[in-house]
Amino acid sequence: MRTSLLFFYLLIAVIGYSQKKDMVVSTYKSSDFEISYPKKWDLDSVLHSPDIQIINRNSHPGLGYDIISLFSQSIPSQYDNFNNFVKDCEVQVKEVAYDSVINEKLVVQNNRSKYFKMIYTSEQGNTCKKIEQRFYLTKHKIFIVTATSDSEFFDSVKNNLEKVMDSFILKVQ
Repeated sequence: MRTSLLFFYLLIAVIGYSQKKDMVVSTYKSSDFEISYPKKWDLDSVLHSPDIQIINRNSHPGLGYDIISLFSQSIPSQYDNFNNFVKDCEVQVKEVAYDSVINEKLVVQNNRSKYFKMIYTSEQGNTCKKIEQRFYLTKHKIFIVTATSDSEFFDSVKNNLEKVMDSFILKVQ
């Protein structure tokens, strides 16, 4: 019995240590937002600011990468309310992502923000990608956070991608 308890506590300690090790993060901050990501991932902020890409280059060596993209755009006048915004986001995804299949869509309200979340599958060249997008609406901008992975790996990396996406904090309202 004592051996079993000792093994159990040792297992918990090892799991706790490995989780802390994975939680070492860097944070990218702009005047509009901030987002945290694992230090072993690469940040590309050379795109038009505040557009960024965060890439897990070790995700599927030789096959593809897990990528988080974040970009913003000015708000078109037709977004007088969040419901119109949500409807248009879905229409835009269907237009841009040819042969896409929407797997999940919902509006999420948490203690920091409200956003529209959509997960869909799309053929891109010779590969099939699974994509999670989150659309945030402020008074002046739309922020779109996109996580992309090869569809065959998406379920295994979804938690890691969502941790980065969940770290997204808007500074503007």
